[in-house]
Amino acid sequence: MRKSPYQKAKAVEKLFSRLDADIQKFYNKSSMHCLVGCGKCCTKPNIDATVLEFLPLAMHYYMTGQAEQKLEDLQMEDSLCHNFSLTSEKVGSGFCQNYNYRGLICRLFGASAAEAKGNKLKIYTCNIIKESQPEAFQRTTAEINEENFAPIVSHYYRQLANIDPDLARNYYPINEATKKALEFILHYYAYRKPPKGFKKAA
Repeated sequence: MRKSPYQKAKAVEKLFSRLDADIQKFYNKSSMHCLVGCGKCCTKPNIDATVLEFLPLAMHYYMTGQAEQKLEDLQMEDSLCHNFSLTSEKVGSGFCQNYNYRGLICRLFGASAAEAKGNKLKIYTCNIIKESQPEAFQRTTAEINEENFAPIVSHYYRQLANIDPDLARNYYPINEATKKALEFILHYYAYRKPPKGFKKAA
């Protein structure tokens, strides 16, 4: 039986829940962490993401009656993630307005490892963490290939693709990925009964 967008979104959320537990283990073992109030990585223009990883966010918008308005908001061209909110004029100072529904790329960056040459693992993080926590970074770099304590980027993207290969195949700028996720849901439920708990727009 083919899964509905709601069921797919729930499957992605379940995957994210497992990842979050693995990320916490990584933080505990490595002692590395993002700096409080830092959102520098979110200021990178046109971060690439898949439609599927933003299906939970799009479903949240749909279930709370915000889908049409959010889709309209996303029509405005903006290279920065629409979920990122600046808290001051300081570059990179801000937070995610939908942290619980952030995408796979948002979760993995800074708390995972990527496969490098020679079957080696390399910490997938930013220069701010490397420079502000040099001892923890160097220690983790030395230990990462000896102990299995880091979520591996490619492994989680494969698990994501297993939920829906089509929605996980292509990469788009993050706002475009969210827009396509919203369009996918709105098109599906245009002539179908919404899931239980759906709220109409006011």
